Amino acid sequence: MIRARPGFLILTILSLLMSARSSRAQTTPVTIVQGQYFESFDSMGASGTTYPAGWNGYKITGLGNQLTDGAFITGSTNPPFTVSNGGDNTGTIYNYGTTGASDRALGSVATATTTPGFGVVLENNAGRVLGGADILIAFRSEQWRSGSSNNDFEHWTFEWRTGDATLDVNDPSSVGWTAVPALDLVELQNQNTSGSAIDGHAVGNFADISGTLAGLIWNPGDRLVLRWLDSNSLGADAGMAIDRFSFWVFAPVPEPTTAAACGVALVAFLAVRRRRAVLQ
Repeated sequence: MIRARPGFLILTILSLLMSARSSRAQTTPVTIVQGQYFESFDSMGASGTTYPAGWNGYKITGLGNQLTDGAFITGSTNPPFTVSNGGDNTGTIYNYGTTGASDRALGSVATATTTPGFGVVLENNAGRVLGGADILIAFRSEQWRSGSSNNDFEHWTFEWRTGDATLDVNDPSSVGWTAVPALDLVELQNQNTSGSAIDGHAVGNFADISGTLAGLIWNPGDRLVLRWLDSNSLGADAGMAIDRFSFWVFAPVPEPTTAAACGVALVAFLAVRRRRAVLQ
């Protein structure tokens, strides 16, 4: 019997742990300061399979053995990140839009083989702790493919979590995530059971969504991950996407004492101007 040396085993375990950690934290975050961060997804192009900066997609679960659970989905994986007008039904992440058009959206379709999720990694560089009242999230949900089962409102569950530099979109833990149903993606045309492409820009096939993150405590330097989790539903699944994503960080509200001091200073300034005007 060949026995491995204890030191070798320890190094092997540490190597595996470090590899697993790095594979979960490969997304470069978007730096958030103040004002609006906006993503149109048009940078993906009409034929591109590269995510916009800060965004990523991955396999949550599935029966297929092409990708392991938690693995990122790219243009070279199986299944691949795919360009589509809604006519594809493979479970994966999609660059959606009218064929050849520059206006794009990021979304997914789920199957028993691959159920995907996607989202964005943000980093707080505002120099202060950001709470739920400091931000506003807004985006447009677009449906690009109909499902095959009516009265089955498919959901892409929205959830958020803060953490250090090891946190990524594909974080496998179920602990620490907070769901916000108001920011879910919900199938819009559930009575269309054609299981085929539909125009995500047509009236009735899109909806504008906005909301906040109640309970958020986002420390400077930490990451905030926002993600949407698809789920395998009855029959052939619908394809939903997000577009025109905005993340607003509002300026801090002055403390009462500061506001009062500013008010006194303003009154004094106006009084001096008035006195000068009288003397003239």
